[in-house]
Amino acid sequence: MIRSLFTLHLLLVIGMQSSAQLKTDSVKPYTLIISPRINSAGYFPFTGAVLNHNVNFDFTVVFEKADRGFVLFQSFDLQNKNSPINYFQPCVFEKFPVGSSLSFGVYFGYLFSQMYSFSDKGESDYFGALTQNWTISKKLRLENTMLFGNLTTQMNLVNRLELLYTLDKFSINFYLHERVIFETRDLSTSGAIAINLPRIKLADKFFTLATLTYNNYLSKNRPIYALENGFFLSLAFPIDLCK
Repeated sequence: MIRSLFTLHLLLVIGMQSSAQLKTDSVKPYTLIISPRINSAGYFPFTGAVLNHNVNFDFTVVFEKADRGFVLFQSFDLQNKNSPINYFQPCVFEKFPVGSSLSFGVYFGYLFSQMYSFSDKGESDYFGALTQNWTISKKLRLENTMLFGNLTTQMNLVNRLELLYTLDKFSINFYLHERVIFETRDLSTSGAIAINLPRIKLADKFFTLATLTYNNYLSKNRPIYALENGFFLSLAFPIDLCK
């Protein structure tokens, strides 16, 4: 069960609110963003599940040049070193723009479960994802992500639909998550809403961003590890090193 849980979380690849707030000009030679973050609960955004109420810390490194790049993500549970929140997740990606408002993306990486070691045997595996991103207007964006986990063993799929609405300096994310394990035909659905507060500049290229998130299961069925609902706060400190 935990094995299936891990590979469903592409936490930093797509949908990190802190990265989404740092839009960069396409004429820049490359994009480099480092984003440390602290969270008041253990949350997996692609399964749409609040796992526990432990304080945890993570950081993301995103590099992109000419629509290609890589992401490094490391997460630590500060209250339980053996919880599923402890993992390392690197991946590479390529984006394919179609016009000025539509793009597709392909991601491939490996998830290192770190509950007991750097790479827990039987819990770590390859993953891949396909994304479709449609910028409807300056204030409205729609993104769909199909995330395939456990590519070498028990393959599973999570589909996440995200609607982002920007209002002045605030933005709101609406999420719908559908999770299925093919072998057992286990299906669950959850929704979430995240409110991103205005970004505050602390220094040159250094910011802080607070996000309030509420997650709730819409189906009667849910994974045994997931809480029925939960509210939590995230505080990120993105460093924009773009050139």
